[in-house]
Amino acid sequence: MNTASPARSLAITLLFIIVGEALIMLLLGRYLPEEATSAAGAAVDAGILFVIAFPVLYFFYYKPLEKSQEELRGTEERTQLILENSPAAIYETGLDGKCLFVNKAFLDILHYKSNKDVIGKNTHELFHNKRPDGSSYPESECSIHQALRRGEFVHVENEVFWRSDGSSVLVEYWSNPVIKEGTVVSSVVSFVDITERELAKELAESNQKLRRAMDDLEKTQAQLVRSEKLASLGSLSAGVAHEIRNPLNIISTSIQLLKIQGDAPPETLEIYEIIAEQVRRAVRITDNLSDFARQRKPERKEIDVHKFLDKTLSLVEYEMQTENIRVKRDYAPESIRCKCDPDHIAQVFLNLVTNARDSMNKKQELFTLDDLEKKGWEGVLTIKTRADDSWIHISFRDTGMGIPGKYMDKIFEPFFSTKDEYKGTGLGLAISYGLIESHGGRIDVSSEDGEWAEFTVTLPLDPAAGEESQSRR
Repeated sequence: MNTASPARSLAITLLFIIVGEALIMLLLGRYLPEEATSAAGAAVDAGILFVIAFPVLYFFYYKPLEKSQEELRGTEERTQLILENSPAAIYETGLDGKCLFVNKAFLDILHYKSNKDVIGKNTHELFHNKRPDGSSYPESECSIHQALRRGEFVHVENEVFWRSDGSSVLVEYWSNPVIKEGTVVSSVVSFVDITERELAKELAESNQKLRRAMDDLEKTQAQLVRSEKLASLGSLSAGVAHEIRNPLNIISTSIQLLKIQGDAPPETLEIYEIIAEQVRRAVRITDNLSDFARQRKPERKEIDVHKFLDKTLSLVEYEMQTENIRVKRDYAPESIRCKCDPDHIAQVFLNLVTNARDSMNKKQELFTLDDLEKKGWEGVLTIKTRADDSWIHISFRDTGMGIPGKYMDKIFEPFFSTKDEYKGTGLGLAISYGLIESHGGRIDVSSEDGEWAEFTVTLPLDPAAGEESQSRR
């Protein structure tokens, strides 16, 4: 802005006043007496008019105009400072594609020494003429120039600009049209260097992949250790069960013979019954050991999972109702069918249902039913089924005692049990885990101590995929 403009405008205005006065006096001289239009009178009149006009023009025209010009200069200077000190690179390109303006961040990011190296040159040819792979990038396909011709805004999150030294830089840019009197005259483009941001994103993604790989490796190692442990214990269990069963049969037969004689006092008969009960318990343990050791390959048959669950529940549901426990079925709306060994899967389902039942009964033993109902507790076993493209998921969630966190890693280990020693041998879940694993599936557990526990059985829809998964373990 020219700082002399207000003064020049004032001088021109005063000149017009004086000239106007002279013309008026000349016209009046034709019609007024000569003494009325003397030079002295005209000078006095001009002086009076000037004295009156000058303050009026100065205070009502010149000063406001000068103030407006100062404010405009201040605005322009602030705008220029903002543009120059913006962390985002900014440039303006005309309709002909030539650069009209660049700020300092532009020069810094693209490694130019001065705006003279850029102003007046075609921006696309200067730093946007190649794709990331180095191939030619025609101006006709450039988003910035297409948006400029259409007068549209465009935002690109990831693009490559090329520096003056030939190196590339990843940028995110925004292009806005400049419109004057309804016509697009140029576009203003701002961009930021996102190289570090993209590197950080790639590093974060790599770390996530690494963590997932480490987690998978740990799970695989744990599965291998568990499989080896189960195999070793299976062999040991088979031998122990075989060796123990014969002495147990002899003891059981002897007790029966002693009881049949009938000449023993009541106290002795009571002892005989205690011995017989413990023998029966030992037999159950050896049977579990035999089941645990059995390595029979699954004999697959197609089953309807929902009907199979209902058939399994029919064995225990009535008794559970008498124990204030109800079963809630949350089955998938569509029928789910899979090929599996029915005997194996029935054993797993029944074991999980029995464990849930025992946990809820234990809760009712520790707390009265009235106290539990006051807290809003209900004995509920919720069985939920879902299927996706490759897997079937069957979950058993109870409102029992839950599983303490310190036991979560041990829950599938053989001979580990949280039940009373007369109610469990610690082999049920270990056997169930092995049976599901032999189908190429898995069992997952989650729990809140004292509130609930949930076991989820996952089986492959495709038996071949399950066998392949099993062979990799």
